[in-house]
Amino acid sequence: MLKRFAVKNFLSFGEEVTFTMEPGKVRGRREHLLEHRGCNLLRFSAIYGSNAAGKSNYVRAIRFARDTILHGMQKNTMTRYHRVDPENKEKPTEFTFEIRLDKKKYRYQFGLNMYSGMFLYESLVDFSTGKEKEIFTRDMSQHKQHIMSLAKDAASNIRIQTYLGDMPEDSNILFLKEMNRNKAQAYDVIPELHVFKDVYIWFKEKLRIIYPEEHLEITQPKLFEESESESICEMLQNFSLHITDTAVESVSFESIFSSVPGQFPPKFFEDFKNNIYQAIQEAKKKHPEAEKMSHTLRVGADLYSVNLDEGDQLVLNRLQL
Repeated sequence: MLKRFAVKNFLSFGEEVTFTMEPGKVRGRREHLLEHRGCNLLRFSAIYGSNAAGKSNYVRAIRFARDTILHGMQKNTMTRYHRVDPENKEKPTEFTFEIRLDKKKYRYQFGLNMYSGMFLYESLVDFSTGKEKEIFTRDMSQHKQHIMSLAKDAASNIRIQTYLGDMPEDSNILFLKEMNRNKAQAYDVIPELHVFKDVYIWFKEKLRIIYPEEHLEITQPKLFEESESESICEMLQNFSLHITDTAVESVSFESIFSSVPGQFPPKFFEDFKNNIYQAIQEAKKKHPEAEKMSHTLRVGADLYSVNLDEGDQLVLNRLQL
């Protein structure tokens, strides 16, 4: 779970700006807290402000950082630093994530020079207890790097040191990413390396950024599973929405646009269905391990799920609240 995110020298942010899920001093509304082993976090939060206050840029900062972690240095970064002050061209852009994974709390941070497109530093810290443990740190500008002795035996620690030592200073990917490329065998031999996998998987699978104008991606939506109705309603009630039951109704593709004035030619619906069918097929190729692949559509206030039946035919369902 995200505990804190901070960014500086990115787009409209010059000085460090922080978003936190830690609760304030208000004692009421305990139901809004997720209480776990002395680490209380808000179940949900929001960023609000006037137009042009920087809300969208803050979300862009989170997405940029996530994409950089997963895919390496982004293209066209030269103009993404805080250009109000020309001196920021030479200053680092920094991203900091504090996350909670089960009993552990980690701080992952990296900095880069946007104008040159070069990574400057990177670190991962375990701060689960009062005493912080620096798992690894890289400072490319000072030609320094260090990784703690994670394993119990010397041979394994030497191997871990080698992974860090082999990272070139001008690499276009981060060490966290490097430790998740073709390292399955190493994880089996050195279980202590799983910290790199656990943190990386959080960025890859748990941190979701969806803009308002985006369609929901191809997924396996539990929203449309009858067995999940109770838990879905419980979640919605946390947002003060008095919904006590959900149902799934099978509908035709033509019904999606029934409220839109005018006539749609038959070819429109055929093309529409063909495009979704191709999208599902492509998604199945990318995720062969998935038992069921669906495409979620939002049309106005209605939410639809499209999947394939046993005869490889498209089936459209609408969620009713």
